[in-house]
Amino acid sequence: MLNEVGRIYKYAMHRAGVRAAYETSCDDPGILICPTQLPDATLYVLTSESMESSPVSFRDKLSGADCRITLAAGRAALLLVGRDGQLLASYNSRDSSLSH
Repeated sequence: MLNEVGRIYKYAMHRAGVRAAYETSCDDPGILICPTQLPDATLYVLTSESMESSPVSFRDKLSGADCRITLAAGRAALLLVGRDGQLLASYNSRDSSLSH
């Protein structure tokens, strides 16, 4: 059932012309990556409802930067990634990294 719902949302987003701000291979259902696109950067809010710390990696499509962070269980982190792929600001992300 959940897979069908995901396919429906994917189809609706495609029809509406909504483009994803990031790509990830993370399949942990307890991890949420929520992007907010700004004119010159993307703000990522990452939250974990997992029982253990989880490594999370994703590619920011605006800059092409690969982002990696270990998200502590039950915690959240913020990453502000500039259009040039630089980490402009972060919160609660001591071991985060960006690369091209």
